[in-house]
Amino acid sequence: LLTLKYQFDKEIEKSIGKIPPTWNIKTGSKGLKCISLSDFVRLDIPKAKDLLSPWLTEQSSTMIYANRGVGKTFFSLNCAYALASGKGFLKYESEQKTSVIYLDGEMQAPLMIDRLNGISGGNVDGVPIHIVTPDLQGDKGVPDISTSEGQAEIDEMIESVNAKVIFVDNLSTLSRSGQENDSESWNPVQTWAIKHRSQGRSIVFVHHANKGGGQRGTSKKEDILDNVIYLRRPEDYDEAQDGAKFEVVFEKSRSLFGKDTATILASLDSKSSIWSWGYIESKEEKALVMYESQMTQAEIAKEMGVSKSCICKMIQKAKEQRKINSN
Repeated sequence: LLTLKYQFDKEIEKSIGKIPPTWNIKTGSKGLKCISLSDFVRLDIPKAKDLLSPWLTEQSSTMIYANRGVGKTFFSLNCAYALASGKGFLKYESEQKTSVIYLDGEMQAPLMIDRLNGISGGNVDGVPIHIVTPDLQGDKGVPDISTSEGQAEIDEMIESVNAKVIFVDNLSTLSRSGQENDSESWNPVQTWAIKHRSQGRSIVFVHHANKGGGQRGTSKKEDILDNVIYLRRPEDYDEAQDGAKFEVVFEKSRSLFGKDTATILASLDSKSSIWSWGYIESKEEKALVMYESQMTQAEIAKEMGVSKSCICKMIQKAKEQRKINSN
């Protein structure tokens, strides 16, 4: 609470100076502040800056999850390098170098080195990524972020490298106390994440998918998140020929819409090591395209294997989405 109060006062002072005495602010006996609507809407607090536009902003919290082997660590490392190098990745833009700490809980150091060399092309000097990985720790291992002792040890390192973005890869190996399906077991990590957000940092959790395709464990993890990104295999994925190839799906976003959250297909050319991406046409858009080509709703329903009423809703939704995208 004291940290949040400090952050509130700090933002007020940056925007308008000291809180005017005429403002209708009440303070409780424990320091909790309450402000009237008329004064609150006059606050000129700066909006969060884009770090990896459009989804990773200052003080944001995100989860990236996928099934094993899809490429969640590969995707996350590329995002971390894009942030720290000031370069883009796929459709995501980074305009300046941002200090990153990458907490790795399971990867062998030689494999991590190979991946980072491939991602960076050897351009690593002056790129502020700081890596905590098991092979550097000896028998001790990487601290557990669900314990106060582990958090204190990691926080010391975050402060020392002045990290603005924290990657936690992955929750299963770095949050080891409690039960994964128990919502109460998530509380210490949630409190830790909120603390760093209030101090101006962003945090990205990397997590496993469950057998049903959702994120593994309690859904309470998603309560504080600004974004939930799901990486999934495309239907035509060929394991014998395709390398890193996945769809990037925004399952949750507090402030993005339209093309910012549209699903894209990302793939890496193994020969050139060049990433490519493109938008994936949604089922709703496919239905609208067929409707515009003079197919009846009954014909579209038969083609897509759904009811006629479902097609009607899909067409309407696609029309609404087009209006949003055009604005």
